[in-house]
Amino acid sequence: MPKFGWLFLTIGLINACEESTNIPGRGLPQAEVSTHRVEFGEVSWGEVAEEQITIRNTGELALGISTITLGVNEMEGNFALNLNHLVSCDGSDGETTSDDPLSGGSGGSDTGLTADDVGEEGTEGSPAHDTIILQTGCTYTFDVNLSPVSVGQIFGSVIIDYATQAGEEPEYYRDPDLYRETIILEGRSDKGSGNVVISPRTLDFGYPYPGEERIKYVEIHNVGNGELTIDEPELNEACDETYTFDFGRLTGGTTLPARTSTLFPVTYTATLAGDAECEMTIGSNDVDTPSSRVSVRGQMGSNPLCTPPTVDLVTPQPGTIHGTSEDLVLELRIHDADQPPTSLRCSVSSIFNPDEEITELADCTPYSESGYTLVSIPADMLIVGTDTLLVTVEDDCGFQDTVATSVVYRSTYPPSDDDGDGYASTDLENPDCDDEDVMVYPHATEIYDGKDNDCDGEIDEGSDGMDDDGDGYSEADGDCNDADDTMYPGAPEQSDTKDNDCNGIIDDNTGLYDDDGDGFAETDNDCNDTNPDVHPAAIEYCDGIDNNCNGLKDQRDGCIEVNGAPMVLGEIQMGATALGPGESTIMRIDTFDPDGEELIFAWQEDEVLAELGHNGFDAITTQTVTWTAPTHLAENSPGEVYTLYVVVTDPEGNSDWAFGEITVYPDPVEQEIGGIQSQNGGCGKDDDEASSAMVLAPLMLLTLGLRRRRED
Repeated sequence: MPKFGWLFLTIGLINACEESTNIPGRGLPQAEVSTHRVEFGEVSWGEVAEEQITIRNTGELALGISTITLGVNEMEGNFALNLNHLVSCDGSDGETTSDDPLSGGSGGSDTGLTADDVGEEGTEGSPAHDTIILQTGCTYTFDVNLSPVSVGQIFGSVIIDYATQAGEEPEYYRDPDLYRETIILEGRSDKGSGNVVISPRTLDFGYPYPGEERIKYVEIHNVGNGELTIDEPELNEACDETYTFDFGRLTGGTTLPARTSTLFPVTYTATLAGDAECEMTIGSNDVDTPSSRVSVRGQMGSNPLCTPPTVDLVTPQPGTIHGTSEDLVLELRIHDADQPPTSLRCSVSSIFNPDEEITELADCTPYSESGYTLVSIPADMLIVGTDTLLVTVEDDCGFQDTVATSVVYRSTYPPSDDDGDGYASTDLENPDCDDEDVMVYPHATEIYDGKDNDCDGEIDEGSDGMDDDGDGYSEADGDCNDADDTMYPGAPEQSDTKDNDCNGIIDDNTGLYDDDGDGFAETDNDCNDTNPDVHPAAIEYCDGIDNNCNGLKDQRDGCIEVNGAPMVLGEIQMGATALGPGESTIMRIDTFDPDGEELIFAWQEDEVLAELGHNGFDAITTQTVTWTAPTHLAENSPGEVYTLYVVVTDPEGNSDWAFGEITVYPDPVEQEIGGIQSQNGGCGKDDDEASSAMVLAPLMLLTLGLRRRRED
């Protein structure tokens, strides 16, 4: 007789009985898992976190659990199964074990039950001794441990397989529509050590004017993944008394949690003495940098940023006649980039006053921080006739700027003064070298105009067009400081807090400047200031580079994979793994991409379904899809096993894939077995013996001779 001939004969005989009465059968087992995603949260390096998973049988027949394993090709090295094999049943006083408990345990390499443990289904003989059997209302609880061996996000999975015992009278069954389940495991871990970064390593107060108070801050960052213990900073014995340190919470030491920072102020009060130095040492429990030094300095040497002051004469204009006995008023605007205008030295003098004892007509030091000032010159200090008044401004660096104007006091213009500047070309002692330009006269202010304004025989000397420092460039050529021969366009940049190359950036391409814009310069421990991904606060990737500049790289520092392939977690998760014709189920795939990129999904069916022209997916490019089974199977087929695939690809073309098997039966999947139809005269008996035949019929559809459809 054919393999299923006796089954169809039995069914036919039952259907032939007259006046039958329906007698309910027994519900098949129903597996319920306590969770399909286990969240471990943050687990510190070296610690072990444990979570429990429970499987419960809510059906009426015994449920068989054949294997519980960790998913492979994931991050399974971080997880371990503890299959303690305790079975608890409703109404029992305590926990009981199955008749044949497993002999598993915990351990990093233990993946749980295997096919070798449970034997091969469909063979004659005794039940597989390692199968866990759950009677109705019973639960099985096992542990999953996370003990991190990698950093960052950690993913894995647990695969649970259900089984039906081979033989004619099974003692246990699998869930009728769900043969396999996937549970996603997720956690996160960091290395758990502190990493100190102190910024800046050189605290330079520059050159404030004596008496001026400046405040700067030292920042201490813990860019590591564990706590960082910071000692109270220590100052060297030669630390200048002009500094005041407010260590605040650092007094006596403190602890910084991971990824936090603190700071403390340092106050400097400048004095005339200058050259104020101090060395500070900050200790920590950073194994790579247990001690960090910070240099504090102010007014060291000559001011490298010292630029000459500027003075502009607003009034009076050249050639002004002052014919009264009132004071002569000069309106000035004075500026200096390095010190307040009120700290500059300014004086007004006469060029032609014959009294050599009168060296200064007035003090013109600004009385306002704006630099604007009005200066009064007593009339009795002016000489009768034409004079050139010279305003001289000098800063603390010794740099000067001058401006001049001609004044005619209690007199008139010389008869031959054609331009009205008070001087004539016919003057024998102080002739006007250009009597047609009011800006040209003896001792006038030299400006960049191609003329000899002051009539000394030189053109444009001391103006923006003259190279005053001999470096080959004038202000007109782009020299940003024509009093410093180390500063000119294209000059080599030096670590001297100057803009040597006049590009507007101080100390660029030197150890004092953050050249790559990552917030750290070489003096802040940036070990590669041309790469913005390399700095003390960077994440250590597995790329052969010391990303966080702690002297360790890659696996020695607990690195994270870069540009890694996406990872499929577990297998395809199906709402049901057994369907009837035309029935549908939801399918989903869980993934992890170490780069955090958006992934591309591609679902497909096996060749058999393709040859039939079947397309059961409602979508093929989404993470979650609905699949509908074919409506017809081959004639007399007890069921078909089809294979469904999904390929996951990242934008770089890296990919991973998974497949899942789904069984389609000729009829909708029944949730009960063992029901009979009896006739009063008796086509069968309403007892266990009679019902056992009907128990076997649909059970055979679940266990025997399914035609497998999968690609090798």
